[in-house]
Order: sequence, then structure tokens, then C-alpha cells
Amino acid sequence: MAEKELKDSKGRVLYYWSVVDKGINFNFEVYGEKGTALSGDSEIIFTMPHSEYHKVYEKYAIDPSVPMDVAIEQISNSGRGAELAKDLSGDIERVDQFHWISFDD
Repeated sequence: MAEKELKDSKGRVLYYWSVVDKGINFNFEVYGEKGTALSGDSEIIFTMPHSEYHKVYEKYAIDPSVPMDVAIEQISNSGRGAELAKDLSGDIERVDQFHWISFDD
């Protein structure tokens, strides 16, 4: 399955995501501008496991019979993607986390 985009209310991509066996995999890469104070590159990857889906269904008042990929599209399309991104950083458990940072020498 191709990656989809979780966007904020202004259409900015917050995460790319796709369905995986363990749940929904989210990822994002940021590349800094070489030679500036913002020269670091960063990559974030994690999975929201199936066991956490109920939190998304409850908070965003989505029928739990709706597949989670459809639910995430609804949240993103409604302009609440930033809210979900914040939840993914705190209230929702994440597994298989990987965070990589590199700085320009």
C-alpha cells in the first residue's frame, strides 16, 4: 500500500503513514539547511498498534467498524491532523519507534 499523508488544517504534511501488520506506521523526515543553525537532519518512524485504535475512535467520535486507515483519512480531511499528531506524541502508545538525528559537521 502506498503511503498516505496526515495533514494539518493548512494542508501541511505532518506524517506519512501506511497500514502494516502491527497497525499503522507513521514516518517523517526533515532535512536541515547545510551550513546553518538548522543543519540537522531527522527521521521519525513508529507504529500505532491495533490495541490503541480504540483511543482514536473514541476521541474523534468515529464508528469503530470503520477501518483505521479510513478513520485517519477522515481526521486528516477534517483539519484535525495536528491534533492526532499531538495525540501520537503523548496519549497513544507507539511501538517499533526509531528516531535518527544527524548534524552537519
